[in-house]
Amino acid sequence: MGNRRRWLRWIKASTKIEYFGSLVQPNQILDSFEQAQSTGNKEEHRRLMTFAIVGGGATEIKLSATLAEMRKFVLSQNYPGLNINEKRIILLDGSSRLLSTFSEKSSKEVTDYLKMHDVEIKLNQRVMGYENYQLALNDGTASNTKKNVFWVSGVKANSLQGLPTYGPGNRLKVDTYYRLSQYPKIFAIGNTALMISEEYPKGHPQVVQPAIQQARNLIRNLQRAEAGLPLQPFIYQNKGSMETIGRNHAVVELKKLRFGSFPVWAVWLFIHLMSIVGVKKRLSIFVDWMWSYFTYDLSLRIIIKPLKRQ
Repeated sequence: MGNRRRWLRWIKASTKIEYFGSLVQPNQILDSFEQAQSTGNKEEHRRLMTFAIVGGGATEIKLSATLAEMRKFVLSQNYPGLNINEKRIILLDGSSRLLSTFSEKSSKEVTDYLKMHDVEIKLNQRVMGYENYQLALNDGTASNTKKNVFWVSGVKANSLQGLPTYGPGNRLKVDTYYRLSQYPKIFAIGNTALMISEEYPKGHPQVVQPAIQQARNLIRNLQRAEAGLPLQPFIYQNKGSMETIGRNHAVVELKKLRFGSFPVWAVWLFIHLMSIVGVKKRLSIFVDWMWSYFTYDLSLRIIIKPLKRQ
């Protein structure tokens, strides 16, 4: 149980668990290493020590980097009976490069960082199915047997009956005012909306920044509609993108400017810290971060598992 607690605290410190689901995933990681340490079956041991992550976006990269850094900083200490060289991390993506929403230079930096930490990267490979511990790929081949598969690729919007104007990703096609083309009195924003333009032929990025701007534009337009004024079209103001790759490393792009390495990672932490409401909470989180950074440990001591009802 002590090992499980230390591992869970490491996962929570290194990446945002809420990005890729619930506490089921980190518990699965911990269980895999504990089972691998006790099993005598070589094939089962190999499955338990192999982790496949499907997708090449920010969440997938964070998870891959976290698992890779565990091998260096934690695995050898908490599981001395395991050979850290047997742990495999495989990242599969259907596109030609990782982090495709960023520039090619940032994409290469991310790729080099992961390869340096022994992450196996397989590009232009889409996963078509998973059965009997095997991933079926688009080229007709099947990957090696894996027991730990994390699917965090793609965002698909929920559909509503009676609204036929759907585009790629099950997103509703809207005009520049975020009105449905066939239903001008119905508005859609966020991940469920698809506004195609010359600059964004696949729609705006499905992240928080454009969603907030869309919501503000919609509020103004609803107020203008009540006042009998013409609506204002939505114009996305890209304020830049920032993503952490792993411990001590991040990339940021501000229009034509691009930065990377430790200073960017520190700025990313500062921005997230300042977004916390309340000075006392900020101070508490800052102290917790510093403790986890220098000791690879967190003050959190509780493992939460989903409630199983009979």
